[in-house]
Amino acid sequence: MLFCIPSFNRYLSTESYYLDVGPLQNLITSLVPPSSSSEFSILTQNTTEMDPFNMSSKQSNEIAIRLDNANNIDELVSALQELEPLAARNPAVLYQFSDHLNSALLSDLESCRYLSFTLILKHMTYSPTAHKFYLKSILQALKAQGSHTIETLVERIPEFVILAQDNADVLLTQMFELGLSSTMTMLPIITKTLALLRSQVGT
Repeated sequence: MLFCIPSFNRYLSTESYYLDVGPLQNLITSLVPPSSSSEFSILTQNTTEMDPFNMSSKQSNEIAIRLDNANNIDELVSALQELEPLAARNPAVLYQFSDHLNSALLSDLESCRYLSFTLILKHMTYSPTAHKFYLKSILQALKAQGSHTIETLVERIPEFVILAQDNADVLLTQMFELGLSSTMTMLPIITKTLALLRSQVGT
């Protein structure tokens, strides 16, 4: 029986390889000499131990525990900073942290709010439906009495509106009301947001 080595090598690099490694190893055992089969067994064992999916899951669980048990703002920021590179490699992990990000978005510390909003935008870029996890918190933040909280959001709120176009009218209304009820000048932000929306629909 003949099989194509290049095709087999490509198969080893796919996710399905990790799922089918047992049956595949039995097949290889019957096709190759015992010495080669032993070498393949060692290779698959080492590859499984270094599975990046398992490593990401373990690391994300550790970060979640740190966020849950954070006793002060410094510990919270530290955990978010550790989450950022993990999310860059695997944005799907952010589903696990939506509650933490919503809470951090209303923090008194600017760096905490900024990190949270950055990760929220990353999650929404990865998954367009993720905006439903964050819309309520964004609207709440836009209504916050502290101007510093609002300032952190306003600069990048057009990005959020673009990624949450189904709720653009609600967000734009809140931005307009913010301009009326505060000393902040919202017209340039609203104009920019509308221009981005028009470019998305090609009008």
